[in-house]
Amino acid sequence: MSVEKIQRLVASPGGVRFRDVSLTVAQMVALFSTPVTVLPAPRSGFINVFEGAIITKAAGTAYTIGTGGNIVINYTNAAGLAVGALAMTGWADQATQQTRWIQPYRAASGVSSITPVAAAVLVINQLTANMTVGTNSTVKLRVFYRQMPNVI
Repeated sequence: MSVEKIQRLVASPGGVRFRDVSLTVAQMVALFSTPVTVLPAPRSGFINVFEGAIITKAAGTAYTIGTGGNIVINYTNAAGLAVGALAMTGWADQATQQTRWIQPYRAASGVSSITPVAAAVLVINQLTANMTVGTNSTVKLRVFYRQMPNVI
């Protein structure tokens, strides 16, 4: 396949795109109370399809997770359809730099369809409670996604 054809494929509607998001310490320790939009809603008649994300935490003071549970990426808000998750233990509670890949949910059965939410944002939130402590550890997230027509 030629480079030109690959470029057309990537740039075409439905091609994989990415968006970088920085999360402050204040946002990280309030993710349960205040989910953060990581991908704005597409234009009317389109859907965001989550393809995965790279998340990095800079070296610094470890976060105290407490009973906060996982970080989840959802459509619309914290109660929306979950499309990916990150286990906090071994990541946020470390003082060293940490990087993880958040995969989109896939079912072990092979049936892994979801019903995407039309014209919806994607948010990141903490599952069950806010973390209690965290300083000097900036979090960066690169979200990979597609925007596709809701009806083809």
